[in-house]
Amino acid sequence: LFALLCNPQAVNRPYRELAEMAGMAHGTVGWAIPDLQQLGYVRDLKGKRGTRRLFEQERLLDQWVDTYARVLRPRTLLGRYYVPMLEGWKDWPLAEHGALWGGEPAAAMLTGYLRPGVLTLYAEKLPGLLAARQKFMKEPAPGHVAVVEVRKRFWHFSGDPDHDNLVPPLLVYADLLATGDARCIETAKMIHETSVARLFTEN
Repeated sequence: LFALLCNPQAVNRPYRELAEMAGMAHGTVGWAIPDLQQLGYVRDLKGKRGTRRLFEQERLLDQWVDTYARVLRPRTLLGRYYVPMLEGWKDWPLAEHGALWGGEPAAAMLTGYLRPGVLTLYAEKLPGLLAARQKFMKEPAPGHVAVVEVRKRFWHFSGDPDHDNLVPPLLVYADLLATGDARCIETAKMIHETSVARLFTEN
């Protein structure tokens, strides 16, 4: 669902390609698409094969965001660490370590509005060299009170074409809502208006 919501036009791609994008088994896509068709979220235009479209995207988005917060998001956490300070986070060389900004720092870069209280980054695994350089610690020590969350990347497609160091805006939106924080929710609404809603209008 995440792959399709980020790329609605991909619903016509072969199951093999969708599986690669979503980072899951071919068979999983094989039962997911028929389920979506049965529920009315995926239909062939005028009954013609090869013209599948995604429908009711906003409703599907709401369902995915809710399930993501309850089921998938807790499983993505690779580690929660402490660093001396959050200042200067924009200068962290994430690209060198195969990592992307998500959550609050990604929102700050997309909107220029939110000041991150927690740094969230996504990667295939803990970027050890970056952790050493920025002095990640598993337990808070004197002077190490700022929080960094490292989460597992679970998709295999590019995010925002205008921000190659960020996760897809839809994930930023979902992560912000999952915090339950009023500032984050307000920023999530901004991101929905500027970056998420257009994914569906372009479909």
